Amino acid sequence: MAAAGCSLQWGPDQRQVAPLSALTGAIVLTLADTLARTVAIPAEIPVGIFTALLGGPFFLFMLRPGLSRGG
Repeated sequence: MAAAGCSLQWGPDQRQVAPLSALTGAIVLTLADTLARTVAIPAEIPVGIFTALLGGPFFLFMLRPGLSRGG
């Protein structure tokens, strides 16, 4: 999700996309983990649930036609 989002935002130049997607992925996973630990105290919700809730709609958004920068 982070790599695809960064590629959409900054284009296909991997010199920019690779470090930005690593940083974005780390931030998204940290936020999802924090949410998973704090939403249902004292229990913990699996972090995969939060990443799926973010990633599912994002990839449905990516399926829309006309999102490619090439045309």
